[in-house]
Amino acid sequence: MVRVGGGMCRGTCSASFEYSSDDFVSCVQMTDMTLAVSNSGKTFTMNSSMHSTSTAYKFRVTSGAKDFGGGNSVSTHTVSYTTQ
Repeated sequence: MVRVGGGMCRGTCSASFEYSSDDFVSCVQMTDMTLAVSNSGKTFTMNSSMHSTSTAYKFRVTSGAKDFGGGNSVSTHTVSYTTQ
């Protein structure tokens, strides 16, 4: 499990891990968020107390992120979801 704390993305989107509800026009500061990886690295579970209900969010991992071996991510990955 990885705990993502403050300052990774605040206002403008320029971090390795970005979290947005407006298609990355601006980013939400990630505080008190946990990420769990399972299923041989194929499943990521994100838990946060800062979600608003009925809101579409995107979480982006940029090429600046490091993998478990310390190498840079080859490409940017974005996941979209809507809270209930």
